[in-house]
Amino acid sequence: MKSFMEKESKYKPLIIKYLNGKSSLQEKGELLQWLKESPRHMDFFFRIKKEWDPFSDAGDFVDNAYQELQYKRYLRQNLNDAFDRKSSVKKRLVYPVLKVAALLLIGLFVGLWINEYNTTGPEKPSAQTVITSPRGQKSRLILPDSTSVWLNAESTLRYASSDFLNNREVQLDGEAFFNVQKSRNSEFSVQTDDYRINVKGTEFNIMAYKDFGRTETTVVNGKIQVRRNNKNVEVNASEKVVYEDGKFEKHNANVLAATSWKDNTFYFNKVPFEELVRRLERWYDVDITLKGEDLSDIEYSGIFKNEETVWQVLEVIQMTTPIEYRRNQFREIIITGKSNN
Repeated sequence: MKSFMEKESKYKPLIIKYLNGKSSLQEKGELLQWLKESPRHMDFFFRIKKEWDPFSDAGDFVDNAYQELQYKRYLRQNLNDAFDRKSSVKKRLVYPVLKVAALLLIGLFVGLWINEYNTTGPEKPSAQTVITSPRGQKSRLILPDSTSVWLNAESTLRYASSDFLNNREVQLDGEAFFNVQKSRNSEFSVQTDDYRINVKGTEFNIMAYKDFGRTETTVVNGKIQVRRNNKNVEVNASEKVVYEDGKFEKHNANVLAATSWKDNTFYFNKVPFEELVRRLERWYDVDITLKGEDLSDIEYSGIFKNEETVWQVLEVIQMTTPIEYRRNQFREIIITGKSNN
């Protein structure tokens, strides 16, 4: 049996030939088959790519620096907005939110924390807490009732902080994973644009990005009630409910595919290519332009770890899908379809 070093000496020229765009279809197929055999082979591919293209390392460094700069900018903006307000009542209401942000798990970005205020009567103001996780980041938070929430990139959660323990209701725009704390006194509810979810204590994931054209909820444990107007749907563990084109559909769920994002894994199972691109934009805070109508017919399946850069992910997608990508400007990417020739 050939040693790994012997295989390296064989496949290194094939990798370099591929990176230079000179591989034949047969050579591409041989290389792809070898990469699928072992994660070690894929690691070797990326090591060769870094040697071949020194700008890859620089790109990683710039990406990391950009993430850090973005985080500092959001946090500084939030602090300035909080303490520039003239009302002393507003200042007092901002402080608890900043304190909650400090209690988030170490290593996670806080995201953009804002307080909005409205008045329910002449006696006293009622505060609404608004938590936004911007593009390129995700956040974990603990609600006042000890419910745990993972908030995905470019998602917003709102709730009335003054009366939350009596009325456990949140509004979601985007995607979130909930581990709801049981309560004898009240149900927990999540309101999306398409429907309301009522639970007593369970784990579930809601995907409600407006640009995906649907809302879907996957139940991990327990069961939930989904309500829209007079329509009620009960969803049990390992099931998901999808609301699209004005109707509900219930299916058996791939729980791992729906929830792996919170564990820093991207799991795609026959995802339309346009949706795949939108997710990459949110996770990596990049802008991707698609050129070519044939791209809308592509479905993609694959698994990536979050420690991989967007360029590494696109490199693998390019090897397994009839597409080509190029960097247009800083954090701007153009993807086009390619022929089989």
